[in-house]
Amino acid sequence: MKSSTRWTNSNYIQITLFLNAINQYQPNVNVIGFYEINRGLLGSILSLLLTYLIVLVQLNSSFTTPSSEEQDYNTTMT
Repeated sequence: MKSSTRWTNSNYIQITLFLNAINQYQPNVNVIGFYEINRGLLGSILSLLLTYLIVLVQLNSSFTTPSSEEQDYNTTMT
């Protein structure tokens, strides 16, 4: 099932208005007075999650596919 999204001029205007509002009124959330969640913290969390996902993908690919040298070694040993 294929879903297609048509981007109209109205979509671009709404996105632009949203981004302008975010830039003008920067969101800050104070959590029970202990710390403040702002753009810096959200950016840090996002970069941490992306780094974690990249490491997981690399580990998964290294455990699932043997290298060609290992395959050659295994065939010569049998």
